[in-house]
Amino acid sequence: MADVELSTLGSVVKTAYEAEADTNAFDDASASLLTDISIGYIGSTTDATTSYALVLADAGKIVEMTSGSANVVNIPANASVAFPVDTRIDVIQYGAGTTTITITSDTLTGEVVSTGQYKAMSLWKRAATEWVVIGGTT
Repeated sequence: MADVELSTLGSVVKTAYEAEADTNAFDDASASLLTDISIGYIGSTTDATTSYALVLADAGKIVEMTSGSANVVNIPANASVAFPVDTRIDVIQYGAGTTTITITSDTLTGEVVSTGQYKAMSLWKRAATEWVVIGGTT
């Protein structure tokens, strides 16, 4: 392979892939790493009630609050729902009702009230018992 000059990036990738396949060097660990780095947002959870408690399955998702009345998204204590550090959950006030972020215990920093309909807030778990609210708030 060292004696072959490749003219395009596509050819380089194809040749490298074929070489990996020929030697079976692309093992389960490599496949696992590829899966881990390609994960992005994995869908949305829609909730039309006036309050919603986050669950572990919400990690990496967008939570839509569709209520026409004021509503609350509650982050449970780390002791009851242990989201991994660096978890990100986006919350959008999709309905007319103002969305407020609360936390059972632990620490919540940032402004916690949405600025209006269609505004989004990002929740980031900074440490084991600390969450930060970013954007879309008053």
